[in-house]
Amino acid sequence: MVLPSQSELAIPCLSELAAAAQSEEHSKAINSGVLMMMRDEAPETRLAAIRAMMGLYARLGEDWLGLLPETVPFIAELLEDDEETVERECQRLIKKIEEFLGEGELQGMLT
Repeated sequence: MVLPSQSELAIPCLSELAAAAQSEEHSKAINSGVLMMMRDEAPETRLAAIRAMMGLYARLGEDWLGLLPETVPFIAELLEDDEETVERECQRLIKKIEEFLGEGELQGMLT
């Protein structure tokens, strides 16, 4: 039997917490914590942060778009990451966000 990783368990919990405690203050705190993880030295942590952000968008959709302006610089940094898997996962995050923004909209903000 293969046990799920800590991040596989934590991401759905984080998304549900964000949905249950939906206020501007709580959303900003959660978003800021995930963004700080995107700058961690460990690629595994950066990957988990990207996946957490995808989980937040998957659960909250357009309600999470208000936090996009502070998120964009972090996404731009991850697109230049030394780890190919981090870059690839960041592209998946961009596609997830563009489901709510419109295709190509986020790419335009990043260039």
